[in-house]
Amino acid sequence: MSTPEFRSQTGGNFLSPEEVDLVAGFQEQAALEAATESHAKGFLGGALGALACTLVAGIFSALSGHWYGFFSMGVGFAVAYGVRKMGKGNSAQLGLIGATSALLGCLGAYHLANAIVMARQEGVPFFEFVQGIESWSGFMRDVLGPKDFFFYAVAAYFGYTRSYDAAADSC
Repeated sequence: MSTPEFRSQTGGNFLSPEEVDLVAGFQEQAALEAATESHAKGFLGGALGALACTLVAGIFSALSGHWYGFFSMGVGFAVAYGVRKMGKGNSAQLGLIGATSALLGCLGAYHLANAIVMARQEGVPFFEFVQGIESWSGFMRDVLGPKDFFFYAVAAYFGYTRSYDAAADSC
């Protein structure tokens, strides 16, 4: 007994159930994406996104005198966009690149804002203030609070989850 031939209302033929191989289709798509994926370009996209966010969020925070928590989410999304666009892949390594870049972007922006504000308070030029910092780890410890780590974790989360198509891993 032959399988019935399916026709659409416009007269075209549908594939019979035996002709459809979803697994092969998924494997072909994964191979195509793996061929175009570039961790180096993803890293570059994350670094450029983090640098841009560091400058924009840091300067805006210094001018307004306040660090807004949603900046961290914005940094995470912007970095992830750069990683996804330039990395062009679906591997979890791109997510790690995005999370790391988002975390570094937030740290950079927050510390840039603090350095600008402190230099202005002391009445010295910014670069002179930065050159006068003896211990960067001490400077970081002095300006970071527990709430900051929550926002940095949020940025890393968005950087990780939005840097690649996580749904592709669950198939």
